[in-house]
Amino acid sequence: MTKILAIDDTPYNLDILKNGLEDEGFDMVTAQSGREGLMLIDQERPDLVLLDIGMPEMDGHQVLQQIRLSDEYGDLPVIILTANTEDSNLARCLESGANDYVTKPFSFTALVARVNNVLRTQKDAIKLTREAEKLRDLAYRDEMTGLLNRRAFFERANAEFEIAKSAREPLSVAILDIDHFKQINDTYGHPKGDDVLRAFGKLLKSSLRLHDVVGRIGGEEFAVLLPNSKPMDAYNIFERLRTRLIKEHLLSNEDGTIRPVTVSSGIVGMTDQKELDGLMILADMALYRAKNQGRNRTIVETGVTS
Repeated sequence: MTKILAIDDTPYNLDILKNGLEDEGFDMVTAQSGREGLMLIDQERPDLVLLDIGMPEMDGHQVLQQIRLSDEYGDLPVIILTANTEDSNLARCLESGANDYVTKPFSFTALVARVNNVLRTQKDAIKLTREAEKLRDLAYRDEMTGLLNRRAFFERANAEFEIAKSAREPLSVAILDIDHFKQINDTYGHPKGDDVLRAFGKLLKSSLRLHDVVGRIGGEEFAVLLPNSKPMDAYNIFERLRTRLIKEHLLSNEDGTIRPVTVSSGIVGMTDQKELDGLMILADMALYRAKNQGRNRTIVETGVTS
């Protein structure tokens, strides 16, 4: 049920609003002062506020200002109730952030229509915002794993690289590759291969800190940037991940035997490289060594600061 908070210093006005709007199916909460109204906004979380302008101590304009300054409910719909029909007053109400106004004495039919219109507009705005967020998420997320896609990873990772370089802080970069992934697809089918990618992505993300940057940058290739981490710290993280992955038993053969899924990782720490691309090349070299030495291992690129 839609909840409306009416703020007015006149009890008679509040009774009229409460009774009339409850008859229209709204859940009503009332306050007799601006300060009480702000407190009830925080407690009751109404969907809309009906706000009288002419109140002592804290008038409607001041209450509206406090609402719009709030980080939590700054976009709460507000309809001003006012007996002052001067254009300058009505303009001030809208300029202060009111969604609409109703002049006193008001027609209840008109009030309900304006309430429904503001609520509908707010609902549409929320829907558009959510759709925009979904589109933005699609632009930055890998559809298969939910991790950052290649473009988004490099955007975030480049920003973190510049911060670490300026602050002279440690940083590690890792590139990970699921071993024999083509063979997995050929033997078990692409749907099962997709399951492996999703499971690995989830396992990888759960192994990292919230501020680590992780993305899927190729078919079975993943990349991680770890701020404030030395290579051996990263090595310990990815060794634990490698061990966990084997124990997950993601694939099994027809005879019931387990087909282990393994991962190879190449790690490099911050060097004198001026660009992230240089670190990525070094991490890729370490990954190549891990593959060349038999896979299912984690290699730290040597000859760099640790």
